[in-house]
Amino acid sequence: MLKRASLIAGRRIWDEKQIEIRIVSSSDEQGWALRFFGFVMPVDITGPEALHTVNKIMPALNVMGGTGASVKRAVSEIEASGAPELYFHRVIEHARANRMTYTPINGFPSEMRLAVEMAANEETERRALVEGELKQLEEAWREAEEIAAIADDMFLPKEITEFIEKHRPS
Repeated sequence: MLKRASLIAGRRIWDEKQIEIRIVSSSDEQGWALRFFGFVMPVDITGPEALHTVNKIMPALNVMGGTGASVKRAVSEIEASGAPELYFHRVIEHARANRMTYTPINGFPSEMRLAVEMAANEETERRALVEGELKQLEEAWREAEEIAAIADDMFLPKEITEFIEKHRPS
């Protein structure tokens, strides 16, 4: 079961610590990793675990979604990279070119954050199909729906949530 975590200025708070998440280059086959700051030492997550983690965190960072125009720009960003799995390298290059290498993911423009989420989902689907792990894909979608449901209710006043629950058809 997923638990709600606080979001303050796009940073997750666990045990009153601010955790920053960055996309960084790595020397593994994938070529990128997630680096978490806010612990004693930075923590890197690489390979399939990094992709899985991106799929979990991006819906929370993109909780407000995007306009039609920003979604179109996000799709264009992914297409310009040549393939969804290559988009993460484009993000790293953008960060270097714009002196944003120390910027957490939530500091990037909204269309880039949307594109990261889309690219991660596309890559997860591709891997699931190629590797024949459709059960994994189904589980990932279920978890994404659960996160989306939590995000949908995250900023609703308690009175509204109670009203909806009271009047929801059985």
